[in-house]
Amino acid sequence: MKNLYQDNKNAAEIHNWSIDRRKWLKLAVAGLVVSQLPWVISCETTTDEKSLQEIKLDGKDILTDSEMKHLFCIQNLLVPNDGNGPSAQDINAHNYFIWMLQDKHLSPKDKTYYIDSLQKLIELCKEKFGKSLLLLHVDEQNLFIANNLESGWTQSYLSKMITIILNLIKI
Repeated sequence: MKNLYQDNKNAAEIHNWSIDRRKWLKLAVAGLVVSQLPWVISCETTTDEKSLQEIKLDGKDILTDSEMKHLFCIQNLLVPNDGNGPSAQDINAHNYFIWMLQDKHLSPKDKTYYIDSLQKLIELCKEKFGKSLLLLHVDEQNLFIANNLESGWTQSYLSKMITIILNLIKI
């Protein structure tokens, strides 16, 4: 009877999991580090020429290759791959944008607005940084977008671009 009681006590000790403060603290810190890896990795990515060449960026004679690369970059800065949902690249927002510009029901005024505003945004970046948006580090790209989301024609254009992307996500 005594052996039976001791066996049950050992079994209870095995099932009773306890952890000391040091082990808990180490696990908590490890969990925090692991949870931040996607954020750290996303901060290291940039829009380089190689990755843009792997993606089909066909402007359909509406936008040049350079304009398509800039459009792709801007859309992915506005709706990045941050793990909270699909990115602009995931839903092919750049192709949808071209499809939208080809729509016969889109007024010529709106088509001109989207194309001209993209070109003006490209030029604005060259004026402010002295180089193309595509050549900037991702932090500088985000800074450029953030600074231009606040007022004026850039706010209107970038807001419309976000709306276009979000409409595509709803589809």
